[in-house]
Amino acid sequence: MSKRILVTGATGFLGGGVARRLLAEGHDVLGTGRNLVKGNELKADGVEFQAADLSDAPSVRRLCKDRDIIIHSAALSSPWGRLEDFKTANVDATRNILDAVKECGAERLVHISSPSVYCSDEDQFNIPEDHAFTTAPLNYYIQSKIEAEELVASSEIPHIILRPRGIFGPGDPSIFPRLIDRMAKKKLPIVGRGNNVVDITYIDNVVHATCLAALTENRDALGGIYNITNGESVELWKFINELADKLELPRPTRHLPYKFLYGIGFILEGIHRLFLPEKEPRITRYGVVVLGRSTTLSIEKAKEELGYEPIVGVWEGLNRYVEWWRNQKCNE
Repeated sequence: MSKRILVTGATGFLGGGVARRLLAEGHDVLGTGRNLVKGNELKADGVEFQAADLSDAPSVRRLCKDRDIIIHSAALSSPWGRLEDFKTANVDATRNILDAVKECGAERLVHISSPSVYCSDEDQFNIPEDHAFTTAPLNYYIQSKIEAEELVASSEIPHIILRPRGIFGPGDPSIFPRLIDRMAKKKLPIVGRGNNVVDITYIDNVVHATCLAALTENRDALGGIYNITNGESVELWKFINELADKLELPRPTRHLPYKFLYGIGFILEGIHRLFLPEKEPRITRYGVVVLGRSTTLSIEKAKEELGYEPIVGVWEGLNRYVEWWRNQKCNE
């Protein structure tokens, strides 16, 4: 049966993929976001689009009206920024969504959270969904995602929370562009020993998981929280080396101690908070943790309750990204 679905953050990497997939499956999809260029691209693909500011409660109510399912993927996602900006984009917007869903009577809300809520300065393996939140968030993004998730989890609205980790693929605006830029400039050091193991997730798999959460008929899944990954951990620096080789970029070769870089990140963050709050430090503690610590998640719960199975493998996903990247370069 066709559903009337609202996708927030539809001009973003994940939201755009979800909106297009649901439209292709025959649903009535309304996308919202702030990027008018991306919004016009959605329109060209047949997705109805309305630009909106989710911090404006009346606008959110209008968007949610007559919608069966709300997929809330909009977020300010960055390792650096002002606390008030993260609060507005990630916490206040989520509160407005919850209020609007309650008022409009939508069937369910799918909330896209983040496994950064587990983020730790220690190696972590096979983390389950009931793992405690970090008690010392390394940045305002993590703090705001914890607050937003707590709002959703404590609400009476039927909901499903997803925590996808390390989304990559064609169109990735964040992870791969940062790595590629640093490698091209020969400014990406190997953090620590370079043998840390991580989970990352190809974009099509996260889109697939989100659509499953939106449409599942398993009522027991409502109120559930689910980790989403590719289900195949990789040695991060081997993966980065493979990316470098395929893009004909220099491999990172210089090792720097983890604790040294973590300490530098701490110092730089303090300096920037005081004197350069608008500029992201070259090194942050969060970045050091991401590149230097092992982090893997259990996805057994998503498999059992949502029927989730990754549909594109990590290495196939890497090859697809490389092909896309080369085509982009040819068209520049």
